[in-house]
Amino acid sequence: MFRIIDWLMTLPEELTRSFDEAIERFEEERQMPYITSIERRGMERGVQQGVQLGAL
Repeated sequence: MFRIIDWLMTLPEELTRSFDEAIERFEEERQMPYITSIERRGMERGVQQGVQLGAL
């Protein structure tokens, strides 16, 4: 589902750069990175895998 949404929301190069700059400004102002729910789930899975590997 995420890939379909990402594909549908493809922006022209100039707008992509503008969007990336806006996200960077947002992160700097709030001193926190913008993390999507997909990225958050991926990080949680990575932590779980690390815990499992550490227990071996």
